[in-house]
Amino acid sequence: MRLFFFCLAGSTKKKIATSLSNQPASGKPITVTKILEISNYATDYNIKKNKMSSPNTDNQNMDNQSFEQLKTDYIGAVPKIDELKAELKILNKEQKNRTLAIQIYMQENDISEVDISGISFARVEKTSVSINIQNLSDIIEDPSELEAFKVAHSTTKERLKITRPKKRSRNE
Repeated sequence: MRLFFFCLAGSTKKKIATSLSNQPASGKPITVTKILEISNYATDYNIKKNKMSSPNTDNQNMDNQSFEQLKTDYIGAVPKIDELKAELKILNKEQKNRTLAIQIYMQENDISEVDISGISFARVEKTSVSINIQNLSDIIEDPSELEAFKVAHSTTKERLKITRPKKRSRNE
């Protein structure tokens, strides 16, 4: 539920948070302060993220001391983020169960669409077609045409891969 608050305006966050402040979430009450704290954290993060993603010559010429501070800040934030992720995981699991119950109710009562406090639930049938290189090579017999198709419809992106160390047992 907390993720939902990140995209709401300030006064709306307060109204919804007030209405939820007495409802338990995994044994703990959700407090208005906690919701707003998480929301403000996300807002601050987005502001910093936008500054870092914009072309800035200062980031390109970062000295070693600044880089060491950046590494320290990154590692220092990991435990707090992990704690929030664990809480969010529990809440998302509870919400998924509620969503499934709504879906089952809608199916049993042949309801195609329902609105719950502004959130719309609709039963939609979706058909997808799986196309992969193997299926395509069965259709396109000429290897040069297949290669031309690959070149024309392929995109390459660079991304940063972050690998965390594997969790070790407590005995180690």
